[in-house]
Amino acid sequence: MNLALRKIIYDPISYIHPQRVSLNNTPINNPVLRSITNEMI
Repeated sequence: MNLALRKIIYDPISYIHPQRVSLNNTPINNPVLRSITNEMI
């Protein structure tokens, strides 16, 4: 599993704020992960 996605799943709060820009620049191709990520942002 991608390290960034692992951080989203296990530690979403600390992931969103410091890395929001890099997250927005990362293509998320899996629709389930995309929906999870969109809900957290």
